[in-house]
Amino acid sequence: MSNLASLRINLVIVLLCFPTVAQVSGKQDATSHDYSKEGVVGERLETKLVFQSDGSYTREQKTRIRIQSDAGVQEYAVLRPPYQTSLEHIEVLDVRVTKPNGSVVISPLDSIQDAPSQIYPGAAEFANLHEKHVPVKGLEPGDILESSIRWQVETPLAAGHFWFGHTFLKSAIVLAEQLEISVPRDREVKFKSQNVQPTIREENGRRMYTWKTSNLESQNSEKQREVQGYDAIRGHLPGPDVLISSFRTWEEVGRWYESLQKEKVQPSAEVKMKAEELTKGLRDDDAKLRVIYNYVSLRYHYVGIAFGVGRYQPHAASEIFANQYGDCKDKHTLLAALLSAVGIRAYPALISSRMTVDPDVPMPAQFDHVISVVPQGSTLSWMDTTPEVTAMGYLATHLRGKPALLIMPDKVAFQTTPLNSIFPSKYTNTVTAKLDADGTLQAHVEATYRGDDSELTYRYLFRRVPESQWKDFAQKNFYGARLGGTITSVGASSPEKTEEPFAVRYEYTLRDFLGGERHRFAVPLSPLTIPEVKDADLDRTTPLWLGDVGEQVYKSRIELPKEWSAAQPMPLDLKESFAEFHGDTEVNGNVLVTKRRLLLKVNAITPDQLKSYKEFQKAISDNHALYIFPHVNADFPASGPVSTPSQGLARAGELARRSLIQLPGSSNSEALQSEQDALRSIQTKDYTSAITALRRAVSLDSTFSRAWIEMGLIYYSGTREINLSLNAFQKAVEADPKQVVPYKILAFMYLGMGRQDDAMATWKKLQSISPDDLDLKANFSASH
Repeated sequence: MSNLASLRINLVIVLLCFPTVAQVSGKQDATSHDYSKEGVVGERLETKLVFQSDGSYTREQKTRIRIQSDAGVQEYAVLRPPYQTSLEHIEVLDVRVTKPNGSVVISPLDSIQDAPSQIYPGAAEFANLHEKHVPVKGLEPGDILESSIRWQVETPLAAGHFWFGHTFLKSAIVLAEQLEISVPRDREVKFKSQNVQPTIREENGRRMYTWKTSNLESQNSEKQREVQGYDAIRGHLPGPDVLISSFRTWEEVGRWYESLQKEKVQPSAEVKMKAEELTKGLRDDDAKLRVIYNYVSLRYHYVGIAFGVGRYQPHAASEIFANQYGDCKDKHTLLAALLSAVGIRAYPALISSRMTVDPDVPMPAQFDHVISVVPQGSTLSWMDTTPEVTAMGYLATHLRGKPALLIMPDKVAFQTTPLNSIFPSKYTNTVTAKLDADGTLQAHVEATYRGDDSELTYRYLFRRVPESQWKDFAQKNFYGARLGGTITSVGASSPEKTEEPFAVRYEYTLRDFLGGERHRFAVPLSPLTIPEVKDADLDRTTPLWLGDVGEQVYKSRIELPKEWSAAQPMPLDLKESFAEFHGDTEVNGNVLVTKRRLLLKVNAITPDQLKSYKEFQKAISDNHALYIFPHVNADFPASGPVSTPSQGLARAGELARRSLIQLPGSSNSEALQSEQDALRSIQTKDYTSAITALRRAVSLDSTFSRAWIEMGLIYYSGTREINLSLNAFQKAVEADPKQVVPYKILAFMYLGMGRQDDAMATWKKLQSISPDDLDLKANFSASH
C-alpha cells in the first residue's frame, strides 16, 4: 500500500492554540560561542504580563534582534504579530532600526495594516485570528531591530480567574530572555517552572515573578521533531516551561467547564424527536448508544477552531443539530443531549492530545480536546466522535493511556484512558500478479486495516477524496505506483462501516519489472512499516515508537511465464523479545508464493534494546529487498545464437542462476554449511562474508562447482568485480569438468566481453563432452 510516513495526516483536533517547543536550560555562557553564521541573533527578549483580580490582563513584549544576513532581513522586513479580535486588543508601541553608525530609523506606525491571519487563509472558522502587518523601515544586514508590542484582554474567559503558559524560545539564538508575571498580592496562585526558577518580589500591592534564561544553541524544528518523535506520537510532548493559574483545584476547573455546557447540553424538542427516531425499536441501551454515537460521529462534520470563550463553551445542542457541524466539545454536547433523551448519561472528559498534563497547576489551557465517557456498570466507555470515522470506543494513539479530567455531577477527577485499542491491530497485504515474458507485471493488490491509526487515516482520506480522484491519489501514494507502475483501478470499502475492517484494493501495470538485462526482481510487497535505526540513533535515551502491538501479514502470488521458474531463496526466521518475523518464498513450477509475517509484541523499543532491534530491522529490510532471479526451465530449448555482447552476459547470468538448482551440492556437510552461511550473508548484502564462506566451501570440497558459480554471481552482480567473476566461472569448469552448465556460462561470459577466441575455445571443450547441446549448436558456429 502507500508509504504511511508520507500519508499520515494530522488527526489531532485542537481546542486551544498554545505553542509548544522544547524546554531550555537556565543561564548559559555566550562568550564561547560563535554566532556569525546565524541569520539573526536575539540579543534581548522580554515578556511582561500584568493580571488583574477580575481575570483581565495585559501582555507586553519587547525585543532587540541583531540582523546578520539577507535571510534575516527577509524574515523581519515585515512584523506580523497575531491577535484574536474577539478576545483582545493589540497596540504596536514602537519599531525602530539602529544602524552600525548609531543612527536610528523609526518605522511610522500609521503604515500598519490589519489583515486576517495567513496561517489558515480563507477558513471561516479562523476569521477571528488576525495579524498586524508592520513594515520595518530601512532594515539591512548589520542593523539592530527593536520593537515593543502590547496585547490587552479586557473580557476574561473565566470571570475572576487567569492563567498562562509560556515556553522559552529554542528555535533561535537568544542571548537573554526574561519573563515577568505580575499578580495581585492577595491572590493565591499555583505556578510551576520546569528548569528555570523565578525570583519573587512584592511592591505596591502586587507580587512579581521573574524568570531569566538564554538559549545559546539553536535547534531547528526538524531536529526537535526527531528528538521528540516518540513523545509526539504518544501525545507526551513536554508542556510549557512556566505555568501559572489562579485556579486552586481541578475541581474548580471542572465545575467552571460544567457551568459553560450545563444549559447547552439540554435536549430540545427537535433533539428528543431525533433520538426517538434513531432508537425506535431498540430496547438494549448498548444498541441505542451505538446508533446515536454513529449518527453524531459520522453525520456531523468537525469544524474548529473557536476563539474567546468559544474555545471552551460549546454551542447549544439544538444549534449544533441544525448546523450539522461542530468542534470536539460541540460534538460531545450533541452526543450527550441525544443520549440524555433516551435515558443514557454521557459526560465530558478534558484531555491533552499533544502534551503531558502537569497535575500541580490546575488550568484549562493544559487541555486541547474533549472526549465523551459513558458509565456502564462499574466500567467507563470512552469514545471520540471528532474524527468522524472511528468505531465506538476507539481512541487514537495520542489519546491512549493518558489522564483525562472527567467531569461528573458527583465528582471531578482524573481518569486514565485505555492503553490499548479496542481491536487487535492487524494489517494484511495480498498481491496477486502475473509476469509476462516481456517483463510486464499485472498486479492486483488488496489490503485491510484494523485496530490502529492507519485504519483511521485511510478511512479519513477515502471519505474526503472524491472517488473520481482516487486513481490520482493512488498514483501519488500507493506502493505499486512508487515501484513505477501505472494504477488502473482503485476501490475501497465504505469508510462509514466502522464496525468492519477497512479494505482497499487496486490494480497496476508495471513495465520492465525485470530491470532490463539484470533479469531480476524483488517481490512487490510493500515494506514493513517499522522505523529504521541508524548508528547515530543508538545513543538515544528515549523509547523508539514501533506501532501498535499486533501483526502485519503479507502474501504474494506471482505467476511467471509458463516456461519459466526461479531459484528458491532461503527462508528467514527471527524471534526477539520485542518482535518476531517469518518470511519465505516457495517455488512451484512457474508460480512463486511469498509469505511474510511481522508480530510486534511491544509498541516501543527501550534504549537498551536498540542494538538488537537495529539488526532485526535490517535483516527484514534486506529480506524485503531480496532479488528473485527467474530463468528458463532446463527442458526449454535454446533461444538461438547470441548476436550481441549484452545478450551473451544476459544468457550467462540466466544459466548461472539456473545452475543453483540444477547443479549438485557437495558430499561434504561442512562445505554445504559454508554455502548456507554464504546465502544468509547474501540476504543481508554482506558480500565480503559471503565470499569468505564460499572460499571455505570450495577449499573443503574441490569438486563443488556450484559454490564457484555462486561466487562468480556475487562478484558480477554484488561487488561488480568482473575479472574476479570471470575467474570464478573458470574455476567452476575446472572443479567438475563433466558438468555442462559451467562451460556454457564461461562461453557466454567471453562473448559478452568480446573475447571471441576464448569463447570458441570453451565451446570446443564442451563439444568433447556434450556434442548435442543446443546452445553449443546455436553458438559454436557463430563464434568462428
